Amino acid sequence: MIDLNISDDVRALLGEDLALVAPADLPPDPCIDCSKPFDDATATVSMVVLAGDGMVRVAFAHAACAPSGVRPLPDGYEPPAPDDRMTITALVVDHSGTELPVLVCESAVKAYRLHEQSTDDLVTDFLLDEGFTHVDQLHQAPPTVAEWIAVLFLDHVAPETDGLLILDPRGGIFFQGSLVLPDGWLQQADRHGQVVVYSGNAGLPGLDSDDARTAALAAAAQAGRLVGGRIGFTNAPATA
Repeated sequence: MIDLNISDDVRALLGEDLALVAPADLPPDPCIDCSKPFDDATATVSMVVLAGDGMVRVAFAHAACAPSGVRPLPDGYEPPAPDDRMTITALVVDHSGTELPVLVCESAVKAYRLHEQSTDDLVTDFLLDEGFTHVDQLHQAPPTVAEWIAVLFLDHVAPETDGLLILDPRGGIFFQGSLVLPDGWLQQADRHGQVVVYSGNAGLPGLDSDDARTAALAAAAQAGRLVGGRIGFTNAPATA
């Protein structure tokens, strides 16, 4: 585990959300000041927060390059697109006795919108504007969000890997990439004609079992870190 410097002003700004962005291992992005990677697991790393216009972006610097602190967002900063560096995990989750196919979206870009009652990553913030709703438990599936569609392309990417395309009502691409499906997911998606989409900081990447992923998803819901909605589903069969 890295030695992480976090200043008092960073703690005051991020509050309870600090644990969601503090890395346990070396940050994947390079140092914000020298642009060199973090390649020494024993080195000290500083958390740097860029803040402005109701948004924060969390970055990291070598301790020798900069101390931890809050800086203004650069002029003209453009937030990343919703699908930029986003991971999606497929699960089958029991909702009050009904097994439903679930897609969990998590943004790898540590940029957030600050709200009076919550701090949401940019993907979650975008989905709230699109009609998705906050979720605090997994017992009942969230409401349907009209005109969103998930399209699955079976075996179009690589053996045992399927392609997923999620479109918003305007035909915009929310996500496009590969997906590994657990047993029963496709059958439930075909049966219901819908999938449940959750978004937020759940920490699913890196977990080694569906039970662990489902438990982490439930914990994220209880902590108020998820938004969700049901969207339409169709699949394109594998070509001969």
